[in-house]
Amino acid sequence: MKKPVSVLQMITVNTYWVGLSFMWNGLMAIVLPAVIANTVPGNEKNTYLGLLTSIGLVIAVIIQPLSGALSDSWTSRWGRRRPWITIGTLFDFVFLAVIGWSGGLTWLFIGYLGLQISSNIAHGPAQGLMPDVVPPEQLAGASGLKIFIDGQRGRGRGRHRHPARFQSRICRIGHGADHRSIFSDRLDHHLRNTGTAIHADRARQPMERDDRFVSH
Repeated sequence: MKKPVSVLQMITVNTYWVGLSFMWNGLMAIVLPAVIANTVPGNEKNTYLGLLTSIGLVIAVIIQPLSGALSDSWTSRWGRRRPWITIGTLFDFVFLAVIGWSGGLTWLFIGYLGLQISSNIAHGPAQGLMPDVVPPEQLAGASGLKIFIDGQRGRGRGRHRHPARFQSRICRIGHGADHRSIFSDRLDHHLRNTGTAIHADRARQPMERDDRFVSH
């Protein structure tokens, strides 16, 4: 049997989703539209944005369940989830940098689609982290925290309190202002929250054969 976890441990297990939400909110709502607006003609920007996000969704549908299924049977000295989460997140930084310093549409596509692949390589195994660590009787509470975080993510994408200020910020980013600082914030926040979630995985001790992924 798994040992009961505290509320703090539930929050810690869910910290990866905070970093993931912080990254995708800024990318999809601010950075990606601004970069596209500054790269392609005005009458084509929505077409390219729609094409890019549609391909990204297809990649997510394929990669996320595949990486999660592979991690189920993965064995290593670091466990079965941590290697996938760590590798996927490290490549997130690489592809975010490609997007941030992209010099044209080709590099933007490479960066964004690569980010979808790397992010979902980590995302799939991260979905299985909670039921591996949290006892069945506490899964409802831990899942509620995750739903709350996901809800804040969706709310952040769809609503802006100051539309005029938001549009002004997009224009400034499209012309290069604040570009690197925004990506630095995303990288730092995503790294810290991913590290916290991986540490939560590492801190749990194995209680039965199915929990060997947390062994050291």
